[in-house]
Amino acid sequence: MKKKEGFKKRVSRKLKVIVKKAVRRRRIKKPALAVSALPISIGENEASYETTIESSKYPYVIKPKFVRQMPVELPRQYGETKITVLVRDPRWVYAYWEITPQAFDGARRQLGAEFNSAKMALRVYDISNIKFNGSNARGFFDILINQYTDNWYIETGAPGESFCVDVGYVLPDGRFITIARSNAVRTPLEGPSDITDEEWMVPEDMFARLYGMGFGWGEVHLSAKPGRRE
Repeated sequence: MKKKEGFKKRVSRKLKVIVKKAVRRRRIKKPALAVSALPISIGENEASYETTIESSKYPYVIKPKFVRQMPVELPRQYGETKITVLVRDPRWVYAYWEITPQAFDGARRQLGAEFNSAKMALRVYDISNIKFNGSNARGFFDILINQYTDNWYIETGAPGESFCVDVGYVLPDGRFITIARSNAVRTPLEGPSDITDEEWMVPEDMFARLYGMGFGWGEVHLSAKPGRRE
């Protein structure tokens, strides 16, 4: 019995020396292992400690850094002939458009010899309070542009009115060849509306009752004298 205990002590001392050397060499923390839980064989203990040390080198998982991607710019063109109008304020609207080369070629073929005298323009229609069919506008005006322009701020000068814009070619005789037509927009009013909705008006007798109940007077009749509660 004493021989076994002496053998265990010698093995424990040797293991401590091995662990200390490994700690100094690896510069890691000594693993918390109970001596009694270790196998008796010194060779097996060395292999076990080597495995423990290797597994303890990287105790934390290194997460890959998030790579920020640059924002993708919107394309300049989408390959579609289209014009869109947006309202900026009561007196201004904003139009932007795209005309494909095929649409330009179609307009050139349609005009023929008149193409040389035609000028590219925006035709702004006043379509307030009507169902616009292309020829019944209340009025219109033209803005000359060139084929390299693709947006324009348009001063309408008319709050509370509806507008539609065509992009195309205007001829010397006033004819207009439409390439694309925009959506219809309505500019807002500059001040409070003068239209009142009678459905939401409160009768005077109901207003008096509500007014009196709000101050804790109960129902107040218009014929009652000031300060009198009924």
